[in-house]
Amino acid sequence: MCLAKAQDTNDTALLSLLEDMHPSDLVNFVNNNDADLPLKKTEPSLMNRTEELMAEHGINSRILRAMDEMAHRLKAGTPLKASLLHEGAKLLKEVLADHHQEDEEKHIFSKFKGGDDEISKLVVTLKEQHDDGDKLMDSLVKMSSSDEVMHELTAEIVAAVTKLRETAAWHNPQEESRVFPAYLQLVGQEAMKIEKWEHFDEFQDKIEKLENKLDMKPYKDHKKS
Repeated sequence: MCLAKAQDTNDTALLSLLEDMHPSDLVNFVNNNDADLPLKKTEPSLMNRTEELMAEHGINSRILRAMDEMAHRLKAGTPLKASLLHEGAKLLKEVLADHHQEDEEKHIFSKFKGGDDEISKLVVTLKEQHDDGDKLMDSLVKMSSSDEVMHELTAEIVAAVTKLRETAAWHNPQEESRVFPAYLQLVGQEAMKIEKWEHFDEFQDKIEKLENKLDMKPYKDHKKS
């Protein structure tokens, strides 16, 4: 039955099916039926919690890339204002420590607390990395408080940014390939939620502004001294 006929005959079963379709499946359906007709407006479709967390991993990686760019400039003696590094450090703490990690610990890690299996032990390590990262992010906020302090602590800033970046390179794949699938298998439909991309657009706007201030280009190679 085509979409127009479903609307005309109030075929609620079909409309309900369409509302629950994955976007790519819905596009295929419309292309093969009544692409010229407007679709019925629906409530936001359900979204897997881990999908949101993985999208936030992308935002976190972009912030870390911006921080890495500033660390390289600072190490190379390229002019850099402390206020810009401070902005990046505060954004990293806001997105990663105060939002993303908090969500992971509350909704994902808590499901494996006290367990003796491999994933539960891995989650203990990941939580320790969260705690260590929190301290590094706090230190970066303090070390970028002024131009004088920033230049005096260049080596410490570079080391902190490098440690955060290297930890994320190991940490995120462990979550995405091991912890998140185990979580989904454990909780099933409980992993779904209505509210999509909470805070995502806000974080996206903030990192884009920081990247623009740094005049960062996609896939820019760093020349390490």
